[in-house]
Amino acid sequence: MKQLRYYASGLIMAGLLLGACQPEIVEVIKEVPVEKIVEVEKIVEVEAPKSGKINFTVPVEPDLLDPSVSSSRYDAVVISALYDALVFRNNDGDYVPWLAEDWNVSADGLVWTFQLRNDVTFHDGTPFNAESVKFNFDRAVDPATKSQAAAGQLGACSDTKVLGEYEVQITCSAIHASFLERLSGAWLRQYSPTAVEAFGEDYGVNP
Repeated sequence: MKQLRYYASGLIMAGLLLGACQPEIVEVIKEVPVEKIVEVEKIVEVEAPKSGKINFTVPVEPDLLDPSVSSSRYDAVVISALYDALVFRNNDGDYVPWLAEDWNVSADGLVWTFQLRNDVTFHDGTPFNAESVKFNFDRAVDPATKSQAAAGQLGACSDTKVLGEYEVQITCSAIHASFLERLSGAWLRQYSPTAVEAFGEDYGVNP
């Protein structure tokens, strides 16, 4: 029994010694500085050349650059680069002024009135005004034009009237919920009446 007590005491002492030799675990929390990234946008103003060439790459060569006649999606890419629209849809989905400075719609949603910019000319020197807008839209809905897309984009809004030199009114026979969207697209972009009259049916290859 005496030996057993010595043996048990030895085990206890060994356990205490081993416990004392165990390394102490300490949790260390180190704060790591986070680098702040600042994006800087540099805006450089350059003077646009008055003339020159522009290279445009598309998967299929466009064959008709007349907004009122064409309907090809490949034509639309180039048409959107060549011509301007009355309104523009920005990245937030809002419709903002472009060739039209302002606009309003009647309470019943059938009459749209646009105030146009008075400082725009087409590339051939023809002034952009209410008469040119009426020419564009009247031509689009004329059956003789054989419009493939523009007439459908105007839809029920096919009656265009000149209210003043820079004010035009478009009356719809039914509510056109996506009218501003259509006006911002490729097929209702504005072109020179003088150029159309000069080239006739060949205008689409002489924009």
